Amino acid sequence: MESYPNHLKSIPRSIGRLKHYFDVHDQPFVRSVIYLVILSVLVTVVGMVVGYVGFVREAGRQGRELTGKLVGVLFEGGRLTASGEQPRVPWRDVRTVSFPKRGKAGETIEEKRQVTQMVAVLDTTGKLETLEQAAEFAGCPEPARYVFFGAEQIESFEVAESRARQSKPETIAYDDTEKLAELRKLVEENGGTVPAIEIKDGVASFDLPPDKVHVLFRTSKLMALVDTSGEKRSMGKAVGAAFNEDAEFRARVERPEFVLFVGAEQAVLKPVFSRRATTWAFADGEAVTPATLGEWAAGEVRNARMKATLQQALPWFLYGLVFLFIGARICSVAGLIVNGSMRAGLAYGEVLTIAIYAITPALAAFMVAVLALQGQGSPWVLAVALVVGMVYTALGTRRTAVGLTEESPPTI
Repeated sequence: MESYPNHLKSIPRSIGRLKHYFDVHDQPFVRSVIYLVILSVLVTVVGMVVGYVGFVREAGRQGRELTGKLVGVLFEGGRLTASGEQPRVPWRDVRTVSFPKRGKAGETIEEKRQVTQMVAVLDTTGKLETLEQAAEFAGCPEPARYVFFGAEQIESFEVAESRARQSKPETIAYDDTEKLAELRKLVEENGGTVPAIEIKDGVASFDLPPDKVHVLFRTSKLMALVDTSGEKRSMGKAVGAAFNEDAEFRARVERPEFVLFVGAEQAVLKPVFSRRATTWAFADGEAVTPATLGEWAAGEVRNARMKATLQQALPWFLYGLVFLFIGARICSVAGLIVNGSMRAGLAYGEVLTIAIYAITPALAAFMVAVLALQGQGSPWVLAVALVVGMVYTALGTRRTAVGLTEESPPTI
């Protein structure tokens, strides 16, 4: 049985030795697939490690800044106390983040957005008793239910405790007067007012400024939205469009990544991407200081982000596997051109195997480009990686063709 190079040794050899492509070109294709799987695993692991390092640095910064904002709190007799007006928001961690956005001409542009990563609420007086009350005080409550008044129908959506039990939105027709009256009462009980609704040819219009999505009100119990664009859109599409296009709307509905509530007897931290909060119940004898509160919050932020990342490991691996295979197929075009021009007679499976191994230097080029750009994304980074992969595929195919010619016995 013919011996082929070790998969792990193939990683550096694919970058530094063109002869390596000749050594693997005729191996069983299942070995090539295994190599692709190994590359996808490595990419996933490296990405998670880089992400974790970033989480540690970011959490450390947040912990230090929070410590500075909590100077003056004291822990005596099993309770936390603080001077000054309470409740108050001692710290909002607002960062400027770049988001890709489509321009009017269809081009991709970078849009700068202000994103709130954490809101800290301090109240040692007992006026605020729960995390929900603290979030509402800070102006960023997490509604338990949504009501959306669209052009054709009303959508009512309750947030479940877990995604596994998540229910589909209930749709209510405007001609269902009983249900419409129930929703009016629900909105009014929560402090809002449903605008006048007029139905014409099955399309609703509202006594509100047109061409936008309005937030009637937002509390921890309910958020009510009205779409006055006249377009027949679902809640998801209408809110998504408004979020991307209207900075004022975005500021009213966007929630911080984390909400921290520091009370007299406990501190509670909740990520927006999880239904569960983490609680530190203070006790006599503990060293509860601004520094320990900052360290605790930073540690929980880091752990929550890493846990969310680990939950995405399998999708990332599968996405990486598909992406690498597509990249290999694209790079194989260069190999086919060389194969045809040299009349090497390589089967497509052999050329594709060479392209799969050529993905390794393409990945290396991609990572170098990302580091050079300090993590800022650019479509040119992917283009550079593909060019490198195609060049290596072409060179590897040529080296394989030459090797086969040298091995072939002379014809008489």
